[in-house]
Amino acid sequence: MATRSSKKVNQFYVLYATEHLVIDEDEQGLYCEVISESDLTKTHRVHVDETTVVPVATHCSCKSHEHSGNCKHCEIVDGFYVKVYKSNLEKFVAKFEQEETEQVEETPVAMDLPAELQGSGKVLSVPQGNGSEMLRGNLNGAQRSAGFLAILPSRQKIA
Repeated sequence: MATRSSKKVNQFYVLYATEHLVIDEDEQGLYCEVISESDLTKTHRVHVDETTVVPVATHCSCKSHEHSGNCKHCEIVDGFYVKVYKSNLEKFVAKFEQEETEQVEETPVAMDLPAELQGSGKVLSVPQGNGSEMLRGNLNGAQRSAGFLAILPSRQKIA
């Protein structure tokens, strides 16, 4: 997509063109008819890509767009859709930020240590069976944890 020009656009024309914007769809997709600033009986067709969160203008039928790749008609359509889809954009940004924080907060419960770090952790004594014998093992052993959890009163089967 071409960059938009930094040329100042008449704000009265922008308001007038936005109020008289015609939105329709053809075989190529969504388009907007924008009234020409110099001739109010003439319109320029601006094609819109609606596959993004906020639809964006992609092409205009005016000479300025054909020459430089950008025009005030595309700027007017982009400004219109930014206003219309403002809440969608805010929701998308909030959802994106929430997903990022959830990904950061997710930490693995148990993980295998590299060979050079195994055996260097703390040691936990876990009773096995009826609780009379003790087993010593590393804290990161899933099997030992499962054995410990199996002897908890809340895990015992009631006969």
